Amino acid sequence: MPQSAAENSGQLRRYAVPEGLSPEQRFEHWRTWYGSAVETPMRLERSAHAAAVPFTPSAISLAGPGFSLIEMVNAPALGSWAPNPDTRDLRLAYFRKAAALTLTLNGVPEPVSPGAVRFIDTSLGGSFDAPEGFHALQINIDRSGLDVREAALGSLLRLPDLAKHPIVGTFVIPALLSWKRPGIDREASGTADILRSVMATLVGSLLETPVDDEAKKPA
Repeated sequence: MPQSAAENSGQLRRYAVPEGLSPEQRFEHWRTWYGSAVETPMRLERSAHAAAVPFTPSAISLAGPGFSLIEMVNAPALGSWAPNPDTRDLRLAYFRKAAALTLTLNGVPEPVSPGAVRFIDTSLGGSFDAPEGFHALQINIDRSGLDVREAALGSLLRLPDLAKHPIVGTFVIPALLSWKRPGIDREASGTADILRSVMATLVGSLLETPVDDEAKKPA
């Protein structure tokens, strides 16, 4: 059955620091926005070792049925977030630019290489230290639609950098770099189907399990 325009629409949001603010006001504006705009409340502080780079944080996101796509350009900062056990998202993050970025998950800090791709556990607390800022893109998929249970999720989270995986290089990264086109918010249902299919195929290949045909079908 054809869907109405409303049923097929997604929510597109953009953020940029307003012009005309002092450096202190610009950071406070960004910190206030960051703390309220993401699913899990995030706290930002100034980095003690911030590099002298332009302060131009920005973000764009598309939320649709069972998914979201997010691109963020972060200025130098320390960031931390509390656990969110209620989340059901499977998050795959592509750190396009990540000079000097350290990510702490499960209490273990580790450097993130520019170009790295990895799964992130959205239910646990964590932090990042980005003295030079970073540019990251994310796919968030409701994992209940992929039939990813706790044991499988744990296996995915332990995987190292996936940037060289053929599905990631051929489909995931190009999708993350090209979705910001005019009218994408009116194609949310089709986008959801494509992302769910790609993620189901990726997860199946990583876990060496057959891909559930239902996960690849349109919702």
